[in-house]
Amino acid sequence: MKRRFIAAVLVSAMAVASLLCACSNPAEEAADVTMDMYDKEQQAQDALDSFNDAIQSNDEAADAIFNESRNTDGFSFTVNGVKVAPDMDTATFLSDLGEPLHYNEVQSCAFPGMSKIYTYTSFVITTYPQGDKDFVSNIELKDDTVTTEEGIYLSASKDKVLETYGDGYTEKDGVFIYEKGNDRLQFIFQNDELASIEYVTKVLDEE
Repeated sequence: MKRRFIAAVLVSAMAVASLLCACSNPAEEAADVTMDMYDKEQQAQDALDSFNDAIQSNDEAADAIFNESRNTDGFSFTVNGVKVAPDMDTATFLSDLGEPLHYNEVQSCAFPGMSKIYTYTSFVITTYPQGDKDFVSNIELKDDTVTTEEGIYLSASKDKVLETYGDGYTEKDGVFIYEKGNDRLQFIFQNDELASIEYVTKVLDEE
């Protein structure tokens, strides 16, 4: 009889212990789950921040390289006191030139965005996009009312051009090309008279 009583007490004690283990504190469990979720969310945010920092760093490095390759030591063209040159930010001079006769946009071949074409009476400016800015890709002189900085104009003689710019040119398919910084100044002659003058950036060569 005594053994049966002891056995019953042991069984009862085990049942109580089991019950106590099964009934943990709901508030503590909820707190643990919340902390675990917070830790995982924080880890995900840290990873996202690191990724964004890396992207921004890469973008800044790319912009720095691109801007470093763009210089102001090349050829330029001045009209009505306004200087225009390849790779110039159009925001620095467009308002000073006044309204163009014609304006067109075409899809850029080099960058996402649109290339813009501003046609004035005596010259045409074409741009390329870079981020939210537009830069000059080439300038074409259309008549002899405008000149290069060195005083060369359309219909000038070939001898006059070579005398002014020297013999440091390359000739390709009839185009005489002078290079300075990241710019090209290109001349085309017909019957030894200048028929075309164009400023061209070299920044887009490898794009």
